[in-house]
Amino acid sequence: MSCRRESIMIEISESKCTTLEETTVALLNELYPSRGILSQAVPREEDLYYYRINCADGQITTSYFIGVNWVIEKRLPIYVKPKLNNETTEINYLSMLMEALQEPENIEHLDGLVHIEFNKPAISIFSQEDTLSLFLIIQFLQILKRIVGQGLKKAYYPKCENLHAKVRGKILVNDNLRKNMLRGHVIRSMCQFQEYGVDCEENRLLKKAFLFSQVALTYSAKKIGLAELKHTIDYIRPAFDNVSDCITGMQITQMKTNPLYREYTQAIKLAKLILKRYSYNISVARQSVDTPPFWIDMSKLFELYVYKKLREQFSKEEVHYHFKARHQELDFILKPQSWKSPFVIDAKYKPRYQSEPISVEDIRQISGYARLRKVYNKLGIKDENQNIKCWIIYAHQGCSEDLPDNEAQLTEVAGYTNIFQAGIRLPEIQK
Repeated sequence: MSCRRESIMIEISESKCTTLEETTVALLNELYPSRGILSQAVPREEDLYYYRINCADGQITTSYFIGVNWVIEKRLPIYVKPKLNNETTEINYLSMLMEALQEPENIEHLDGLVHIEFNKPAISIFSQEDTLSLFLIIQFLQILKRIVGQGLKKAYYPKCENLHAKVRGKILVNDNLRKNMLRGHVIRSMCQFQEYGVDCEENRLLKKAFLFSQVALTYSAKKIGLAELKHTIDYIRPAFDNVSDCITGMQITQMKTNPLYREYTQAIKLAKLILKRYSYNISVARQSVDTPPFWIDMSKLFELYVYKKLREQFSKEEVHYHFKARHQELDFILKPQSWKSPFVIDAKYKPRYQSEPISVEDIRQISGYARLRKVYNKLGIKDENQNIKCWIIYAHQGCSEDLPDNEAQLTEVAGYTNIFQAGIRLPEIQK
């Protein structure tokens, strides 16, 4: 428990079940006299929740989400921290995000990673706990780097210019009268015309968010290490030298994206979120900040990270991400040319697997995936009596940062045939 501007905040790790302090339980009973179950569900997901509180006995349970939100609006906030943090180290989920986004295909799978509730009142937190800002900025910069590498989009945009002895486009009568005719500049014309180039509205929005991002990162240098992103920033900056950052709120609101430009679509979405998150004002560094309520899906982040690690070893043709079959979405299916066997792979962000065996429920789930006829067809297996091998990948800080590079390095789950497991070490920050 801690105080934030004279308000009590519940502080707890993700994926944990514990009893709240007596003072918090008393406050809950005061604010929520029915003494029932308080929970916040995940949108569009059945039986999945961010947290659940039994007000009768004070038990709180969290799942695999981190963030800041309201338990009781304007009265009782909750701050959920990453599970793997301890007294000497903490998981560098920002580095996980940066590395995951080095894989271009992951850009298509960012939906659902962050859920922000701008419609709810902001929550005051310490600036070093402002996970949301950094999470949005890192996504934005990594995608912006790809855009710059491919070349900024060009488009027609309106331009106003006071031309000498010529007319282009249409004359702005009122402006021309004020700036030229009344001053005796009779051979000049204030004109508006269409120009083709990089100084279009989309790029202006990206530049504005890019400038905001740089300022925000200077306030968070200790948390992430600004040097990690310096090369990215230096790479991006020259591409926007000929782009203005002047853009109105109405232009931002009305801006539409072209689905053919997938990177631009994601970058514009993130740019809007960054500007909205800071309310278009980021000039002063403070010890505390007001953040909109938000949740970050750590299971989703882990999944993106695992895909990047798989792509380091296997081609896009060998590993398939989010393969869909019979209204189900598998994490990965793998058909490596250099391995004897194909695999169905499930990424499980479950820190307890560092010391506990794989659960029966997770084994049943991946076994069911491996019985889908569409999976057999995708892997080119004609013999339906052949059991497809399964591989569960989980977070384990005692393992390597790389996945096994051959089948022999996988460990078979005790008591099961063709069910394998392998942990992967996540990046850490030394405290």
